[in-house]
Amino acid sequence: MTAEDIIGSLVKQLLHRRGNPSKGLTDLYSQHTERKTRPTYLELAKLLEAEVREFSKVFVVIDALDECPVQNDTRTKILKEVSKLSTVRVMMTGRPHVTAVMLSSFGEACDVPIRARDEDIDKYTEERIHLNENLSRHCLRSEGLEETIRQTVVSKAGGM
Repeated sequence: MTAEDIIGSLVKQLLHRRGNPSKGLTDLYSQHTERKTRPTYLELAKLLEAEVREFSKVFVVIDALDECPVQNDTRTKILKEVSKLSTVRVMMTGRPHVTAVMLSSFGEACDVPIRARDEDIDKYTEERIHLNENLSRHCLRSEGLEETIRQTVVSKAGGM
């Protein structure tokens, strides 16, 4: 997924809430339809800023920011554009290795670490073993293998 895809999705969701397309959107649509091109990152970012101004408050949830592709600076671009929007409240999730980057993009931000409970990790692992035919077959043939796998996954996951 590209920065253009994500910003375009945010614009689309705002327009859906508003109900009617803005002049900026219709102009951009006409321009690109005529040329058979797609809007650029900068055009979409500008449109996002304009659309956000039509709302008193906007809430944006970005899940798994750490999974954004590194190439083309997708993560950096998204953080840059969202942090510029003063009426937007943002909640992002990501693995710890990107938390510092996410937090540095926003002045008033807090980090809320989330960890799974050991019981939930164990239950999930058990279900995954039984859903995988090959793994399930190996566990049936080798006594104690399933328990070893489950205990190892729980201990390595660092739950609570």
